[in-house]
Amino acid sequence: MLGTASDIELRNGQTYRWHHFSLDLPDRFKARSPKSVPELEAQYRDSKNVLRRSLDELTLESVETVLELIDESSLYRGDEWRNPLKLFAALQARYTGVPEDLRDNFCWLESAKAGPVISRIRNHSIGQLLISISEGTDVMDAVNVFEGTIMAPENYKRLKRQRGPSPSQVRRAEKIVTDLGLLESLPRRFATIDDLTINDVLFVDRDVKVDITTGVLSVFDELAQDAVTVNAEKFENVPGISIGEFIDNLFQYETVEVLFEQRLAGNLVSLIAPQNKDAKSLFKWTNNAGWAYRDNLTDSAMKRRVAQKGGNVNGVARFSIQWNVRSDNINDFDAHCKGPRQLHVYYRQMQDARTGINLDVDMFASHTNYHTVAVENIVFPNRSGLTEGKYTFYVHNFNHRGGRSGFTAEIEVNGTIYEFSYDRELKHGERVDVASLYYTRKDGFTLNEILPAKKSQQAIWGMTTQQWQRVSLVCFSPNYWVNETGIGNRHVFFMLADARSDETPNGFYNEFLPNGLVEHKHVFDTLGSRMCVAPSDDQLSGVGFSTTRRNYAIVRLDGKQIVKVVF
Repeated sequence: MLGTASDIELRNGQTYRWHHFSLDLPDRFKARSPKSVPELEAQYRDSKNVLRRSLDELTLESVETVLELIDESSLYRGDEWRNPLKLFAALQARYTGVPEDLRDNFCWLESAKAGPVISRIRNHSIGQLLISISEGTDVMDAVNVFEGTIMAPENYKRLKRQRGPSPSQVRRAEKIVTDLGLLESLPRRFATIDDLTINDVLFVDRDVKVDITTGVLSVFDELAQDAVTVNAEKFENVPGISIGEFIDNLFQYETVEVLFEQRLAGNLVSLIAPQNKDAKSLFKWTNNAGWAYRDNLTDSAMKRRVAQKGGNVNGVARFSIQWNVRSDNINDFDAHCKGPRQLHVYYRQMQDARTGINLDVDMFASHTNYHTVAVENIVFPNRSGLTEGKYTFYVHNFNHRGGRSGFTAEIEVNGTIYEFSYDRELKHGERVDVASLYYTRKDGFTLNEILPAKKSQQAIWGMTTQQWQRVSLVCFSPNYWVNETGIGNRHVFFMLADARSDETPNGFYNEFLPNGLVEHKHVFDTLGSRMCVAPSDDQLSGVGFSTTRRNYAIVRLDGKQIVKVVF
């Protein structure tokens, strides 16, 4: 209430009621918040300022480009940004017609109407992609950085902070969880087949018996494992089919196997369920199941660093080097590749137009950034332009600046990572040959080690890479199970019979929470890690693929037909 509606005065034995100008403030003007008035005012002011900067700096062309990528399903987690981007594009179109002296007023009004997501779109993950494209960065380069770092599963909506939530934040979150009856939903475990109904399953191995009366799958029998190492390269030209077409025809097959390539280590995923099966849903969707991808996206820290610098780690072959890991070597090392027909890719000739071989990360440690781990990356994006012959990889010390240690290198080819280590100091101008790669159209790539190599073809989650793994069932992510409306991006999970996660993933993640709980994300981020899932032999784990991110899997059907399933 603004003012006082009425009051009573007693005078000369008489009672008088006085009525005053007053206003019963409508709910839309009320803020029920523990924040102070200046803090609330600052929120609106910041939203206005960020919206104006977004409208001034982000081009309409960049927004239209990103929308096209989303419509083509070519952008990881792009679906969730389709509507906000369309609304922002409409604002941009109107903004261009507003006179300069009225644009600040326009932003005050529209930021209050649009809300924080659209008003502050520049500060969100998608905003970083829009900024890069608006500044003239090549679209595919911008997308690679966006998908490889900003939207990497270990970064997306994960809080970067040193301290936990404050006691007052915890108390407020505890109250809302209690009021919503969600306390029993917090403890989590690995999901088992009993957590799915037959209607949630797209494919089940014929060896697995199903109780039709209950719609629940029985326990899997032990399945045999083909232990022969498989060269994925020989399947380069097998027919490709879309994931939609693949799912439509799954009913025809009795067995499905996935070639578990080294590159799929980051696709390992587990279904997570509540310990109390009758607990209310904690998520945006109605069932109470979630999922967790493998935290350590690859076995290679070097590969991860290269991706974080915008390097392509998904070509048919890759040569990467790193040094200064212990902050003891600011020498300027360079990665080189020499090949047939006078090919030479290095810092002065970063791309070969004929073959597409590309040095896409070129960096070094320096006195001003002494603790930087330096990496360089040369990638063979495809085989279409390659000349048959020998390609030699080596490291050259362009400038000796006092570093006494050497370098490590990786060559990834045929689904295997070869690790090389050179521990000695390189003199100024010294060259160290690492390995040679022989290429023929008939046999593909053959590696010849010069430095001794260690192969990274280890057992991960109980499975060995470069082997066929039996699929026990195929299903969508829980947000697309039966009776769900499909909130967020769709994932397709191939649950593998021998996959056993040895990790303790978070029980849930902030991106799963409904909007009413997002304001308590600091608390739930901590709760998710506290409610981590204990290891279990009885679990549904395998490899997962987002339908909005470019990828593929080599699949064997009924033990004979090989197809490339494209996402």
